[in-house]
Amino acid sequence: RSTVLNANAVGVAVSQAAQVNDAVTMARTLDHIDSLRVLPIIGSGSLQSLNDLLFLQGVDSAIVASDALGYARKHGLYADELARVAYVAKLSNSNVVIIPREGINTLADLAGRKVATGSAETDSFIAADLVLGDAGIQFVRSSLSTREAIKALRAGTIDAAIVTTAESA
Repeated sequence: RSTVLNANAVGVAVSQAAQVNDAVTMARTLDHIDSLRVLPIIGSGSLQSLNDLLFLQGVDSAIVASDALGYARKHGLYADELARVAYVAKLSNSNVVIIPREGINTLADLAGRKVATGSAETDSFIAADLVLGDAGIQFVRSSLSTREAIKALRAGTIDAAIVTTAESA
């Protein structure tokens, strides 16, 4: 019996709290169809979930920000393994929000400035790299969380914060 259960179990890693409902909905919808068992796994960010998908036993699919694949390709992460990853479906949108202090009016104004992007496991970190990096803008990265970044903006200790938000319906 355990062999059948394990053969029909699919682990779905989610990279952020907003995606847990998507994984639970998948599990409820697909569970027990042809003995299938969908097991949501809460991860810690898109890059970690991508890593888990590629290397961790029991993770068969992952819900990650599509930017994570672009970031991985740009930085040569998982060079050989990414060919095994297939994009299946778009489940939701995320917004990239840049919150500047007064006097910062364009992306170019962020050159050489201190920008809060969240820690390396956040989608904000990836978005900052792709948005500012692809624009050729060198900036000083701060790993403050969104809440800490807002306080730092008010205190004038950083110049901008880049955050990602789930798009509301």
